[in-house]
Amino acid sequence: HKLPHVFSKGARKQYLAVIGRALILNLVIVALTCVIVGFYVGSTWSPTSYLRNLTILLINKDGGTFGNQLESSFLSIQTFGWQRSNTTDYTTQLVEYHAWAALIIPEGFTQKLENSIFNNAPYQNNSLMLFYEQGRSYSGSRFLTSAISSSLYALNSRFQQLLFNNYSQYLTGCDPNLIALPIPLSTTAVNPVRLYGEFVASAFTILLIITLSSSSTQNTIRIYSQMINKVNIHQLLAWRFCHALFNNFILSLGIALVVLWYGTSFTKGWFWYWMILWLTMAAYGSCVAFLNVLCGVYTNMAFPAFLIISYAGSGSAIPLELAAGFFRYGIVLPMYHSISGFRYVIFGSGTQIGLNVGVLFLYLVIGQLLTYGLVLLKLWNRERLKLKSQDKKKKTYVNLSNKDDQELEKTKVNNVGLKEKFGASDKDPQHEHNVAFNNMTDEHIKEH
Repeated sequence: HKLPHVFSKGARKQYLAVIGRALILNLVIVALTCVIVGFYVGSTWSPTSYLRNLTILLINKDGGTFGNQLESSFLSIQTFGWQRSNTTDYTTQLVEYHAWAALIIPEGFTQKLENSIFNNAPYQNNSLMLFYEQGRSYSGSRFLTSAISSSLYALNSRFQQLLFNNYSQYLTGCDPNLIALPIPLSTTAVNPVRLYGEFVASAFTILLIITLSSSSTQNTIRIYSQMINKVNIHQLLAWRFCHALFNNFILSLGIALVVLWYGTSFTKGWFWYWMILWLTMAAYGSCVAFLNVLCGVYTNMAFPAFLIISYAGSGSAIPLELAAGFFRYGIVLPMYHSISGFRYVIFGSGTQIGLNVGVLFLYLVIGQLLTYGLVLLKLWNRERLKLKSQDKKKKTYVNLSNKDDQELEKTKVNNVGLKEKFGASDKDPQHEHNVAFNNMTDEHIKEH
């Protein structure tokens, strides 16, 4: 049999609906891709515009003329979220995420500056001290230190001009360091990022382990779906969950051992890194299982979209404080808490590990419950449609039987009328023909 040409009139008419669905699906994919790219680019757009969201403790330990003047100059810079403070435990404030950095005007700053101006004393050991939490966000700390250095460069220029305008007669024999850099700065990283640490705690590693977990989960679903309606569904779902959990256990152990082999150090211990890794894979495995059951063949579109949206709100590329407020939605997603947990275990940064573990465990439980309920709902709906189809066939059969009965009764009535009209006897050939026809009809009814 020769198949029709793809552009023939018959083929176009027959497959027009298929072509239409394909075009609509392509439009949906293009729109979804644009939305995903919009999330990704928007989460890192113009971070310097949001530097004011970064709280910086300004601690003036000097109290002298130049120290107070410098403090006022810093507060006049609206780029940052300055906060005056007298605390001595500023490192704890940084580790607990109450502030991003602490800028300290040291004690004796004014005295050393005046001594160098008026007495030509060497100008040294008079640097401002900047402490910042590098383990909280490597990119965030770079934006912060770079912006503060730029602001301090402008202040140095203004301070040099002030010295030349007011103290030019004293500067002929002073230390050249005073003229070149009157306000030096020293920086110290709290919980510094060590070898491989930033990569291990980044979203790229999270995406890698989530992809592995997704592949493992989809394979187990594909295997166990063949056993549906052959074994107890509740036992099957429970066994699939245990199987997926064990797979994630083995995968996370392998990844953690590779990371350890490359020399990554862990502030809180390698074991806790492995546990966070396992919990992350299990939580995302539950999400993948739910998406797989919910979306079916469209999981390949839904899952990447979910990952990119999670990544945009994870604070991995840049801190959420340096992104538009819309992207704070990431705080309720598992990737944000996975990265926070890794930063705590590797760098010792943050104190919300209990919240991070709780959110990941919640996603694990909710994902399994939703998957379990959705599978049961789909099986119930399939059985309902099956019963509905059987009822429809039964009604069709009854209608056909009733129609045959009506035709039979009509035939009998006609035969009786002919007999009465023409007086046909039992031996009449026409009568015998009618009897044979009636018998044949009765047998047809029984067979039917």
